[in-house]
Amino acid sequence: PYHRAFIQGIFGGHSKGTSHGDAFYRVQAIWDETMAETAARFLADPEHRDMRLVVFAGGNHVRYGFGVPRRVFRRVPAAYVIVDPLTIEIPEDKKEKLLMDVELPELPLRPADVYWAVGYDDLEDDRVMLGVRIEKAEGGGALVEGVMPGSPADRAGIREGDVIVAVDGEPVEELFDLTFQVGQHKPGDTGPVEVVRDGERIRLEVTYDVVRHGEKR
Repeated sequence: PYHRAFIQGIFGGHSKGTSHGDAFYRVQAIWDETMAETAARFLADPEHRDMRLVVFAGGNHVRYGFGVPRRVFRRVPAAYVIVDPLTIEIPEDKKEKLLMDVELPELPLRPADVYWAVGYDDLEDDRVMLGVRIEKAEGGGALVEGVMPGSPADRAGIREGDVIVAVDGEPVEELFDLTFQVGQHKPGDTGPVEVVRDGERIRLEVTYDVVRHGEKR
C-alpha cells in the first residue's frame, strides 16, 4: 500500500486527473519488475559470484526500496544499499520548472541508506568544450586524437597526439577528469591545460567557449 500511495502521489504531478492512476501504477510496477529481473539474472549467474552490481536508475524506482531493490531481493536475497543524490540548493527561478507540484504521503520508511549531496547544475545552459576527440592514454591522461579547427583547443595550440595530463592544476588520469574540469568553466573563462608532447610537458592557456559542430569561428 505504501508503494501505491507513493506512486499515485507522483502521478498527481503528471496529471490533474486521477482516472488513469491505476494504469500509471501498473506501468511503473512492470518497469520495476523488468529492471529487477535483469539485475537478478546477473547476480544469480555463478560467474558473477564475486562481483558487486551497481544499478543506475531513476530515484523513484529505488526510493524507500519499493521499486527495484525489493524486487531484486525477492528473487536473489542479497544485501543492498540505496544511494540517492540530493540537490543541496535549487535557485528560486528554477524551482517552478524543476519541482513537480505534488503532495507525497508521509511514509514510516527511510528513502535511502545514503544521501549523495550534489550541487545544482543547469544542463540547459550552453556548455563549454575544448573541441577535441580523445581516448584514454596508456599510463593515464587523455590522448588527443583530433582537434576541431577554430575550437578553444585549436586556438590554445593543443595538437593531435598530445596527452592532456592536467587542467587548472588538477591531474587528468581518467577521461572523466578532463570532462568534469572543463565543465566547471563558462564561456570566456581562461585556464591552464598541461599536455605532454614528444616527452615534454607543456603548459598552454585556454580560453573556453561553446563549441557547436559545423559552426565556423
